[in-house]
Amino acid sequence: MRSSEEYKRHREYWSKMDYPANAHGNKPEWFDAYAREALFLLAGAKTVVDAGCGSGDLLIRLGKHFNKIIGVDYSAKMIAKAQENVDKMPLVNIELFNADLLELNKVITTKVDCIYNREVVQYLTVQQINEFIVMCKELLNPGGSVLFMNVPDVNCRDLYAIKFFRAESFVSVKELVYNYLRFKLYVAKNKMKERAFKWDSNMGIWHSKSDFTSIAKDNQFSIEFYNSFYPPYGYRFHAKLTAL
Repeated sequence: MRSSEEYKRHREYWSKMDYPANAHGNKPEWFDAYAREALFLLAGAKTVVDAGCGSGDLLIRLGKHFNKIIGVDYSAKMIAKAQENVDKMPLVNIELFNADLLELNKVITTKVDCIYNREVVQYLTVQQINEFIVMCKELLNPGGSVLFMNVPDVNCRDLYAIKFFRAESFVSVKELVYNYLRFKLYVAKNKMKERAFKWDSNMGIWHSKSDFTSIAKDNQFSIEFYNSFYPPYGYRFHAKLTAL
């Protein structure tokens, strides 16, 4: 698979890091919350792959709930940190690999029930997502699934830009209107400088549910969409594709 420019920038940035960043400052209680959400979405699976596992904070919370978890990340520093975190726990069912999620088939040698990733798909183009699904289909047990967690919803991009999605404080209509006009002016100015300018909040690629629906149909998967459990992430959705 050919990496997109977004994915290349993502690789370069995260290869230097050994700890993920999130909206809540990596507080343990939020990783606990993410784990509860993942367990709901992974219900019924016994063997799973975390494609883009980072430092393993989610893995160690999910470990006791599955027969086996395989964590994969292209950042050697992240995998080293994940191994350090796993070694602190009395878990023997977690296996880690330093590899690219676009090349899972090079390290996954047994069939699994589910392959999931969290906040990674925003660095993949629609074509890459389709190729990823084709690859995953060969690695899944019958009826297995691919779960994309926290996909930035392109239909919510403008609302995100004007700070509609806040958990900490109330946003008045007046403030939203002001933010919207200011945002549109910002975009217009940049389009005058560069016609192809497209605001992405430095988050990567914002996707649509229709893209995932088409990919599922083309590859003989059913699909279910879920909203994020947590208010700060109202601009994201989860997509679960299950092999028919």
